[in-house]
Amino acid sequence: EILQLENKRNALSPASSVPPEVLCNIFALVKAENAGDLHPDGAFEFSALEWVRVTHVCKWWRDVALNASWLWTDIALASRRWADEMFARSKEAPLTI
Repeated sequence: EILQLENKRNALSPASSVPPEVLCNIFALVKAENAGDLHPDGAFEFSALEWVRVTHVCKWWRDVALNASWLWTDIALASRRWADEMFARSKEAPLTI
């Protein structure tokens, strides 16, 4: 019941009124900003997955991101768990590994 109330409240916020096409463009920009970030020692780190935090803003943003299969096509091999998750979320979209 509390979750339903929170979802209703969030649905009234300005963040929930952004059209999915605009959100996807924003998500793509955030993703591109974090792509290829390197750790000071030169090793690839999880910062390239930082863009995924946009899916934690609200249910609307999460639903939009999860339904945009092309956002998940750059498979991060830093973690087997994330690689599997991204593969599943990419659905039928062409992959980049």
